[in-house]
Amino acid sequence: MFFFTFTQDKFIPMNIYQLFQYINYLLRKDPIGNTFNGEQANIILPIVAFKYFKKIFGLPEEYEKGMERARLGFGLNSITENKLRPLKVKVTDATLVSGEYTLPSNYYRDSDCYLNPSAGVYYPVPILNDQEFNDRLSNPIDSPSVTDPIAKLLATTLLFNPTTVTKVVFEYIKYPTSPVLGYAIDNDSKELTYVPRGAYVRITGDGAAGDTINIQVAAATIGNYTVIEGDNEEDIMVALKDSINDSYETYGYKAVYDGTKIVIIDAATHTTVTVNVVGTITYQKTDFSVWSTQFDWQTDLESMDDIAEIICSIVGISNRDVNVIQWSEQQKVTS
Repeated sequence: MFFFTFTQDKFIPMNIYQLFQYINYLLRKDPIGNTFNGEQANIILPIVAFKYFKKIFGLPEEYEKGMERARLGFGLNSITENKLRPLKVKVTDATLVSGEYTLPSNYYRDSDCYLNPSAGVYYPVPILNDQEFNDRLSNPIDSPSVTDPIAKLLATTLLFNPTTVTKVVFEYIKYPTSPVLGYAIDNDSKELTYVPRGAYVRITGDGAAGDTINIQVAAATIGNYTVIEGDNEEDIMVALKDSINDSYETYGYKAVYDGTKIVIIDAATHTTVTVNVVGTITYQKTDFSVWSTQFDWQTDLESMDDIAEIICSIVGISNRDVNVIQWSEQQKVTS
């Protein structure tokens, strides 16, 4: 069902723009229309990521009378473990202060905890509830020790006993990353252009005839322009955009003018845009940064297919498209 690209021996990850195109294909709508546009995508994609996370972690609604356990859930089977794999984080040198470890900001659920192994010895640290923790503290036979510590969750920390424990290995499940579709809308065609990483330049003063401006990345001039009589700021930006695109075969950069600025799409992982002016042209610029954030499951075909079905269900409800809703719900049943 899903449109993925394969080479001879590996599958190439599905980026967020390819998912966006696929959704518009399923909806059979004009990809530059307003059925599922970039603004709508960035509203619902973080919600979609969390809905899928709930599904693979274990939906509460699946624990019904007569159903012993959910089909998917944390620790249930190898399928779930593989689905959760992109969300597993291992802190190999978690440092404690006065017996407490501050939980990471993206922490959702603990997975495992143990002392830093010495000579291959494994010392697990059970994370107990309050009652179990207190029972161990008061147990004269099985009280905690430096080789048999215990821990419990507080609001923002893990509390260990004995408090002399200074370092542990801590494994946990993180919240899913919030996906972001980075894009620019071409001022002329109104088409959405995908921007994984980008920078921009905005001309704020048009200078005078004969003034020059050029844009450099990594010491290469990727675009340049000489002002002619009658040019305004927009004329200069459109000309610079055209110049960058004309040199695409040489330098690999593409540019889009969105009505207010020139968006430069990075060809690699460069950081700095340099603007050189001779004359009185004025400008603003921002350097390269990440504009798009991918789904944690972008290398998992089955997961991305499930995510597409969730998106279609939400978009179908929003558009009151009964056919789309019925299709997406049917896919959930059969998947």
